[in-house]
Parts: sequence; structure tokens; C-alpha cells
Amino acid sequence: MARNSISRELNVDVKRTHRYMLNTFISLLVLGFIHLPLNTYSLMINDATWSIVYYRRIYIMIINIILIGLYGLGLFVLHQHSRTGLLVFAWLVAVLDIIATLAVLSILFAIIFLISPISVYSVEIFTGVFLFIILSIVGFVFMFVFIVTILFGPLPAKTEIKPVLLNKFELPHAGFSTLSRSWTLNSTSWTLTISCFNAIPKTTDYVYNVPNIEWQLTTKITPTLVTNKIVWPNGIVPADPLVEYSVIVPSGFLVPGKTNGNLYYISRSGPIALVPDDKTNWFYHDAAFKDMDGDGHLDIVTGRANVPIIGAPTTQLIWLKNPGNDTITGPWKLNYLLREGGPDIQVQFVRINSTNVLFANSFFTRKLQMFWSDSDPLWNDTAQIHVRHIDYETVPYGYVQLINDLNGDQKPDLLVTVNDEFNGSLIAYEVPSSGDIRRANFTKHVLASGFAPRTQARGRGAPGQAVAVEFKSLSTPRKKPVLILSGDDDGCVYLLEALHDDDPSNWEYSKKVIHRSSKSTIGQVSVEDVDNDGHPEMFVPAYNEGLVYIYRLIDG
Repeated sequence: MARNSISRELNVDVKRTHRYMLNTFISLLVLGFIHLPLNTYSLMINDATWSIVYYRRIYIMIINIILIGLYGLGLFVLHQHSRTGLLVFAWLVAVLDIIATLAVLSILFAIIFLISPISVYSVEIFTGVFLFIILSIVGFVFMFVFIVTILFGPLPAKTEIKPVLLNKFELPHAGFSTLSRSWTLNSTSWTLTISCFNAIPKTTDYVYNVPNIEWQLTTKITPTLVTNKIVWPNGIVPADPLVEYSVIVPSGFLVPGKTNGNLYYISRSGPIALVPDDKTNWFYHDAAFKDMDGDGHLDIVTGRANVPIIGAPTTQLIWLKNPGNDTITGPWKLNYLLREGGPDIQVQFVRINSTNVLFANSFFTRKLQMFWSDSDPLWNDTAQIHVRHIDYETVPYGYVQLINDLNGDQKPDLLVTVNDEFNGSLIAYEVPSSGDIRRANFTKHVLASGFAPRTQARGRGAPGQAVAVEFKSLSTPRKKPVLILSGDDDGCVYLLEALHDDDPSNWEYSKKVIHRSSKSTIGQVSVEDVDNDGHPEMFVPAYNEGLVYIYRLIDG
């Protein structure tokens, strides 16, 4: 009887045999050896009756579909470099393999007992038990090795990000670069705007732009003059919330003859000074937009500083009331939020845990601050405005910005630069995820330190502003953004990358130089994938060289 059973199995219908061979081949090809025991055993089940064939076809089809889905999930979490995800995937496959093998064996036994005496199929039964034991042991060993490898083996290495020089063009005293959206030929495009300033008193400063920069990455570039009427233009602020495709240029610095700054609005015409002249030399670096008094018009919030040659600096937090005219003219009415001890560099409104706050920093009075209003959304009553220090360390905070997520925990973080003459640093602060942000602690992490200018002098420091860049490579996607950091007066541009991309609690970063100036200062670096090729472009103003470099950051 056993010989007859084997003969029947060897002489099954050719078409049916080909189907099962194809099924097994596809399974092995797609799933590798993850469920080899299941498919190998499925080919060895006796095929004497219609019932066995019918149940086997349906059962194997369903199991393979489920396993293919699980394997796809496994590839996804593998690409995410997640040990936890791989472990879950491994256990799912292991458990499903065990259940599938037991189920196949149970179905075989049940059908055999239902249709004929056990003696008829004794060989198949004992053969099935033997194969089940052997293949189960093989499957368990494989899964054990697989899981141990996941736990203790090295994860796939991330590809290296390499800067590829595309182009460079001449621009004397190139300082701050900014990318903003513009309207050209009935579509939006990218405009690169660069502010240029000369430290020699009474010299003329300039703002240039390069419209449609995505079309000129590898061609000869001749920047277009925007204005030469602004003294010491700083970083450009896109002003789309006010008027689409407009910008605001903060200006002024502590250089003699360049201290009388303002906020200048530029659209199709300009520049238009928005801050009233109070006969004091203030300089400005940033602007934020918010309807402060609830009249339906966006106002402007900014910090400013006056730094005399002798005496302590004065820093203020002010807001300018939008008059609500059809066209923007200046000046706007000035209102004070903090007359002394305010910020002087950056300001940023954000919403954290249902609370609207303003993050700001002071370079000259060395403060990192957070403001809020008890009467929010109204911010025009100074009695309702409160301020707290995020960090009480008195260091020259150069830049502050809220990043959606630095460490891969799906929570926002602050990225802060300490621009110092001797020991500059890049710092991250974890925004409190629970409790009252007005009182909870910000956890501090020093990402990199030891930055210093090539030569020490008044007004020099390092590093400059950092940019968080998301890389979405299909082969090695990163959970944590890469940081591009201007070295400012040390003449370098740095790339910082998380050493442990899959661990939100680890804040260690590698640091490498991706651009080194032949002379000195690097201005504000801009990074954006302007040509939509999947690789971001990086624009590097080399102030002392009089050049702007254009790189493409290639991941792998």
C-alpha cells in the first residue's frame, strides 16, 4: 500500500505538479528561506484524494499571501534600521510558521482519519511526523539564528553623504543666503537671495538674487541686483504671510557706520522701512508674523539691539502694528513687549502642547528665552506677557530654531548655536513632552563643541546657523535628520550625522568638514532640493573669497 501511495504521488497530473512547483519557486524567491519548512512539507503531503488537493491549494495560497505581506513588512522595517521592528517581524514569522506546519499536519491527519482506515496511510502518517519534527527543528534553529543576529549583529551601514560641487559664481562679500518661493512663467520656482555687506564704514551694501535657481545650477550665473539702499543687510526673511512672494530684510550690525538698521519690506518695489526712526542705532536680524491685537491683520514681531562702543548693550522685544492698508507702506506703529533684556537675533512663534509660545535668543545679553501670553491669542497687553529662561548658562546664543524632530521620537526639539570666540557649540534641547511647557525642564544635549574662529577679533565667532535636512533614500532612509552647520568665522561647513539612527535616547553625532574656505568666513548656508531630483542642493556663501558655491548632497 505504501508503494502504491508513493506511485500515485509521483504520477500526479503534470499540470497540477507544475502549479505547485511554480508556487514553491515563487515562495522561495520572494520569502527566501523564512518559511522553507512549510512549503517543502506542503509538496510531500499525499495527493490521493480530491479533498486533500482542494484543502492544500486553498490553505497554501492563503498562508503564502500572509507570509508575503509579512515579508514585505520585514523589508520595510529592515530599511528603517529598526531592531525592534525586525524582532517583531521575526517572531511573527516564527509563530506563523509553527502554526502553519501544525495546521497542515492536522488537516492531513483529519482528512485521512475521515476517509479511510489508518493502516492504509500509515506510511504517510509516520513520514509526515518524521518530516514535521525534522523541519520544525530546522525552522527553530533558523529563527533562533535570525533573532540572535538581529539582537547582536551589526545593522546595515548607512550610505555616506557626499557633496558634489556643481557650480560657483562670483559675488563680493556674500554673507547670508536664503531660498524662497517666487512666481515665474505662471508657476512657482525657487529664488536664491544673498545679502552682501562690507565691514569698511560708509561703503555700499547690496542684496542680490538669482531667480529660477533650479534652472541655473550648472550654467553661468549672473546675480540680479535687488537693492543697494540697505545698510548691512542680514538674513532674508520670506514674508509670504504678509504678501505672497515678498521678503523682509533685517539690517544693521555693530560695525561703525553700519549700526543704523531697520526692517525693510521688498516686493515688486522697495525697499520700504517699517520701523519708525527713534534716533537710536538699532540693528535687526529676524522677523516673525502674528496678529498681536486680534484685528485680523498680521503684525511683525522682532528683537533688536543697540551696542555702544562704551557701556552695556540694550536689547528689546518689539512689535509693529499692521495698519491694514491695501498696499504696504511704512513706517508701522512701534509697540514694546520688553524694553530691556529682550532678544536681539531670532524670534519664532510655535504651538507646543496647545500653548502658543515665542522662542527667542540674545547674542549680546546672552539669553535663551521663551515668551507666552496669558491672554493668547492676544499678545498686545504687556501685563499678560511672561518670559522664562530655557537655559541659565550665560553664553552668546547665536541662533535658535524649532525642528520637528531631531532624535526620531516624533517630538519637536530646539536646535541652538552658541557662537563663541573660543568654544562655540551646537546644542539640542528636548521640548517637554508632558506637563506645562511654561515650567517644565528642557533637556539639554551638546551635539558638537570646540568651534573657534581662525583669528580672534571683536564680532567674530563660530559656528553659525545649522540646517536640519531630511534624507529619504530608499536604500537607507534615516530616522534622524542630517545637520548642515556653517562654521562662520572658522571658514568651514560641517555635516553632522547621528551615530545611532535607531535610538531616540542617543544624541551622539559624527562631524566632518564638507567645505573648507581658502580664506575665512562662511555665511549662512541654504539647503533645499530645488530641482526635485531627490538630492538636496547646498548654497555656500564664502564671504572673503567673494564666491558662492553650489553643491549637490548625494546620499550613497
